Amino acid sequence: MRRLLVPLVLALGLALGLAGGALADNTATAVNRHDSASVFRFAFGVRQVSTDTVDETNTAFAYASCTDCSTTAIAVEVVFVVGSPSTFTPVNQAWAVNELCTRCSTYAAAYQFVVQGAGPMHFTAAGNQEIQQITSEIRQLNGQGLDPFQLQAAISPLMSELETVLAADVVTEPPAGVTAPGVGAPTGPPTVHETVSAQAAPATTEG
Repeated sequence: MRRLLVPLVLALGLALGLAGGALADNTATAVNRHDSASVFRFAFGVRQVSTDTVDETNTAFAYASCTDCSTTAIAVEVVFVVGSPSTFTPVNQAWAVNELCTRCSTYAAAYQFVVQGAGPMHFTAAGNQEIQQITSEIRQLNGQGLDPFQLQAAISPLMSELETVLAADVVTEPPAGVTAPGVGAPTGPPTVHETVSAQAAPATTEG
């Protein structure tokens, strides 16, 4: 067990950004070290950023060291950005690691949507209902015995639905204290930027 601890700590630290500084804002971490076991982790987060720096981090990390096992980590983050920040460095990352694995299915997927508007933003009532439905369907993937390719096929249309919600069911309020957008602030409907990072670790067999 001790020989597995160091690689696990190093991989987890790298994935969560320990070497670089701040921890991830939204993180799904799945660690599986039990034969014939299934571990499923899903994290969904919404952030509102009104500062001059946008550096939110979204991470999915799946680690497996087992036999006949399934390990899944899915992280989805929505970042509402107010105005036009001068530093725009959001991070989206997915890590899937197999360590001494036999017939293991390991999958990690990270989706980050950055929505930029002139003022504070929030979902409409219909948008909130859609979000609840999408996140519920992702959670229902747990226990279905899907391989990484099937998981990806199931998640992709749900992320397309989420992107549609962000484009149609987000309300932008006027900036605080003013009745019109300030100089340099984006005008009109919010702009949606999506970053996708998906990584599937294939099964490995011990010699």
